[in-house]
Amino acid sequence: SPPSSALCQGPLLAGICRLAGAQAATLIFLFLTALLCLAGSLLSLWMWRREVAWKHQEAPGNSTPPPARAKHVTFEDEVVPLGRPSRRVPHTEEGEKS
Repeated sequence: SPPSSALCQGPLLAGICRLAGAQAATLIFLFLTALLCLAGSLLSLWMWRREVAWKHQEAPGNSTPPPARAKHVTFEDEVVPLGRPSRRVPHTEEGEKS
């Protein structure tokens, strides 16, 4: 029978104690990786909330104007009815006036 350790008391730890060294190292690596990802996510959320609060706090004193909206471009053929001739002189393919 395998030697009994004080750490191998209980069903979960007893199962880990029966694993080979590489398997135990893999489990520990995966567990620590999951903890590191969780800690990174929590840190990102905390920093994001701080930045949103900072921007919100700075907003009332913001002296910069809001961004300009794009202008709507209206073409002549949208305004001039189809039956009415336009004031422009048509060009030929060579670019000469006809």
